[in-house]
Amino acid sequence: MSTPEALDGKEIPGVPHDDFTYLRKGPGDYDYGDQLLLPEHLWHEKVFQSDFWKVTAEVLAGSFFSAGGMQDEQFCDQVAAGMQLVEEGEITIDPDMLHDPLVVEAVGSWKLPPSHTIAPLKVDGLVSGIYLFWLAAQEDAMRLVTDPDFQLPGNRELNQRFRDRGVPLYRTSSTKPVELHAIHASYDALRNDPAAASGSMDDFLLKHALAPHLQGILYWGTYNRPRRDGGDRHEALWLTAISMASEKSAEDRTFYERLLVRKGRALQHLLSMTRPELAEHDLVEVRETHDAAVDLLNESRPEDEQIDTLLDGIDLPGQDRPMIYLPPRALLEPIQNLQSRAKTAHSGPNPP
Repeated sequence: MSTPEALDGKEIPGVPHDDFTYLRKGPGDYDYGDQLLLPEHLWHEKVFQSDFWKVTAEVLAGSFFSAGGMQDEQFCDQVAAGMQLVEEGEITIDPDMLHDPLVVEAVGSWKLPPSHTIAPLKVDGLVSGIYLFWLAAQEDAMRLVTDPDFQLPGNRELNQRFRDRGVPLYRTSSTKPVELHAIHASYDALRNDPAAASGSMDDFLLKHALAPHLQGILYWGTYNRPRRDGGDRHEALWLTAISMASEKSAEDRTFYERLLVRKGRALQHLLSMTRPELAEHDLVEVRETHDAAVDLLNESRPEDEQIDTLLDGIDLPGQDRPMIYLPPRALLEPIQNLQSRAKTAHSGPNPP
């Protein structure tokens, strides 16, 4: 595939050079390489010069990074992105564009980024099929935030989407029962709380998006997700990305970086809530999961690098209230129980 760099700096008439380079780096400077660039024969297509396409590509790619393998979190990210688009009101949401054959072709051509965990690909077209499954999920998210009558697909339909895109059930890491259960859980949560996607984005992040992230720290703390770049296996990449996005000026943040900062602010708000407030908003379990994640991370840190919260060292803009530490930790549920719950949240009976 040709890239703009191969043109020796020459401009393509009517095609801004930046349109093909903005996805080389993801959140936290995650390296996409040239795996997400448009095929050359699509450069001139009008659909790829729209702001909504740029946001679509950024969110779709960023959600894979930020979710860190927790697929219930990935759909929450996509819904939150739709809510942010509605809130900002600067870009027209066009859900129909997400099943445009040209868009399907473009996303279907994406490859695994160079820093992605190495995994054996036993099924031809697997990567393409998974990207296209999540493109369809992003369309669900955009319809959910714009159409009050939209009904999310059922779990059987979600399973069939994988099959229709060439991804067999139960034979890949993305479609084994534990992962399917996580995807089903994220859709179930929004079917059971249909007003969530039309309400406050901050409330949505608190009630739906934070828990899978925090459970992910406990889950991977148990299984030690491998890293190809030699980094800390316990590092929560979404927190690193929040930290890096917070260091930028508001004008310099991309759409997805603005979403990450909002997610950090939601966690900050959680940590500022008193026990009665947590109980009132049904967030006690989320706070307990946060504290258990802190305990787990501290187990691998030297004494002088211990942390009190996951936001230690992250300077979020516009802090409203001081964060509250809730000692003694002995009052909270033991970490072993929370780790077990994190694993259970990503397991369950084989879906139909």
